[in-house]
Order: sequence, then structure tokens, then C-alpha cells
Amino acid sequence: MKIGRRIVTGNGPDGRSHVILMDEAETNGRFFSVWRTHGMPVPLQRPETVAALPPAPLAASHGTAFTLVEIPPVPAEIDPEALERAFAEAFARGGMADMRGDTDRHPGMHVTPTLDYIIVLKGELTLLLGSEAVELRPLDIVIQRATDHAWVNTGAEPAILGAVVLDARGSRPE
Repeated sequence: MKIGRRIVTGNGPDGRSHVILMDEAETNGRFFSVWRTHGMPVPLQRPETVAALPPAPLAASHGTAFTLVEIPPVPAEIDPEALERAFAEAFARGGMADMRGDTDRHPGMHVTPTLDYIIVLKGELTLLLGSEAVELRPLDIVIQRATDHAWVNTGAEPAILGAVVLDARGSRPE
């Protein structure tokens, strides 16, 4: 996934704002961890960079994560067993194997213990839920509240989502 620069601001000893981190965002896969925080309130006195952290779409306990996610198109000719293996491996690589839900509807179905603010930045895809499907296009926004879901790209181009993920362990949606 090709993305631009990451620019982080802060205050200097003189109290004036300035750039404390600017880098070319590098990604080596389908997830790019832009920024993560650990705990609330967020300490703003020191920069916390995620450059050395492995890709992780979930927030730390009591924390947040800002992640970009690329959803590739599903090849039309792929057989169901191969698709199941691909999703199982992808969830395992992301440390989310135990979050897979009922995969009868789709092998990408999963539930995360998070509240997610998601915006479609590029492409078109389908949000599959347990009882319905919603077609999404650029600039659509989804508030994902710890429900069983899958992102399905049946188009020809990769889709890109921006997600702010908030830890919601121990809570349940209404």
C-alpha cells in the first residue's frame, strides 16, 4: 500500500508548536499502524512513535490505534477452501485468530473488542454483517461497535480504509 508522510506535531521547551516527527510512511503489508496510544488520558509531553511496532490493527488495553488497511479484491476463480485458508492465515498473522466469528456466511467474519471509526478512502467494498450487507464507496463512514462482520472487495482494485480503533474490552454494544 502506498501512502504519504506521517507528520506529528508537539510543543517545544519554549511552548511553541513544531514538527517532532516527519517520516515517509513505509508499509510492508496490508496494515499500516500510523499511531498507537497506551492508556487514557494520552500523555502529550513525549512522542510515542510506532515505527518499530509490528502491524497491529487493534488498540492496546485502554488505548487507541490509527490504522490504514488495504482490502484486496477477492479473486473470482478462488475455491472456497483456499479462501478459508487465506483468511485463517491472515487473521493468525495479525494476532486475531481467536476473533474469527461464525464463518458460514464468509471466511472473513470476525468480532473485535473495539469501537472503530472507519472511513473508506479508496475503492468500493461490501460490509457483511450477520443479517445484512451494506455496499460502501469512498468517504462512507462506518461506526463498527464490536459486531460480527467482514470486509469483502468484489471489485478489481484494492480498497483502502482508515480506522481509528478504541479499546472496548469488557463492554458490549446496546
